[in-house]
Amino acid sequence: MGTNAIIIKKLEDKYKGISVNFDGYLEHTGLMLSNNYDSEEAVEELLELGNLSGIERNIENCAAYGRDYGEKNQFARIKNRIKDFGSAPYIYLWKDETWFVSIRSSEFVEL
Repeated sequence: MGTNAIIIKKLEDKYKGISVNFDGYLEHTGLMLSNNYDSEEAVEELLELGNLSGIERNIENCAAYGRDYGEKNQFARIKNRIKDFGSAPYIYLWKDETWFVSIRSSEFVEL
């Protein structure tokens, strides 16, 4: 069974997010985000893929349910609050050009 995660970007007054179903832990998804998706443009490009099976170093290698498997309704969602995305062991938040993480519903800390 995979370790899922949620990746969220803070918009002006809302949040935009996707889910990742496998390898959501810090040593993989956290590392991929902080090392490879460290600009507004890169984060937006990642979110535009929609929900992911897994995240990799570059967009081309990420396994996206919509793009790669033809699944419908896998696009990023816009929500009013972070908790509206549901729960996951790891929640990654891009805000003020910095990644933050919440592990098992803890407070967000800088990644």
